[in-house]
Formats: sequence, C-alpha cells, structure tokens
Amino acid sequence: MLYLSPNAVIRMTVARDDRITPLKNDHKEIARQLDILRKAMAQSPRPSSRELGRAARRLASLIQRHLENEESTVYKPLSLTMGRHSPTDMMAREHRSIRQGLARLASALGEQEVNDARIEESRSRLASLQEQISAHMETEEKVLFWLADLKL
Repeated sequence: MLYLSPNAVIRMTVARDDRITPLKNDHKEIARQLDILRKAMAQSPRPSSRELGRAARRLASLIQRHLENEESTVYKPLSLTMGRHSPTDMMAREHRSIRQGLARLASALGEQEVNDARIEESRSRLASLQEQISAHMETEEKVLFWLADLKL
C-alpha cells in the first residue's frame, strides 16, 4: 500500500489543477470579450465596420489559441486515457463548429461597409455563437475538466 503524506497530496492536486486553471481563466476572458463585441454592435452610433471586424478577428484569435491549448492539454491526453469512452470527439466537433461560426462572423464584420441589415444578421450570429460557446464551456467545466482531474 502506498501512503502519501498530506503535502504530497496537495502537490499532486496543484499539478493537476495547473492544466485546468488557465483554461477556466480563458473561459472567463472569452465570455468577457464576447460581451464586449455584443455591446459594441448594439451601440449607437455603432463603431465602424473596420473596428467591428478587428474586434471579431481578435476574439477569433483568442478563441483559436484557447481551443488549440485545450485540445493539446486536455482533449488528446483524455482521449488516449479513456479511449472510445471519452467525450472528447463530441467536444472536438463543437470546436470545429465554433471555429466556423467565428470565421463567418469575422468575415461578415470585416467587409468594407457594414449596413444595418448586415449588422442585424451579425448580431443574430453573435447571439447564437455566444449561446453555443457558453454551453460548450459549461460542459467542459462541469464534465470534461472534472474527468481530466480524475483520469489524468
């Protein structure tokens, strides 16, 4: 039987949390940036299409870096550990869908002149994307990160 002192258990927990804590912090920042873009699109007068496009590209870049980090630090190791019982395939499909939605949004907002109809369409896309991302992050935090803590 292996006996660990309380200090050893604490060190193991901290090491395990080091993989998850930055991802949870990213989730908070992503939610904040989504909200900033949503509010900017609702402003009157609204920012220029160039500014909105730049904000959408910054958001897409932030999320892209986060998704890549998540996939390498949690998804891949969890998939290797759990095999076919891992929920990472479904979550990776959601990542692809989020990437596609972000690309469409950034493209629509990056046009030279964004008219009112385009803004309304983009608001709708952003609201849908925000819901999808929020639900995805909630599932990760309640299920996937919990599994990672247990299995990795």
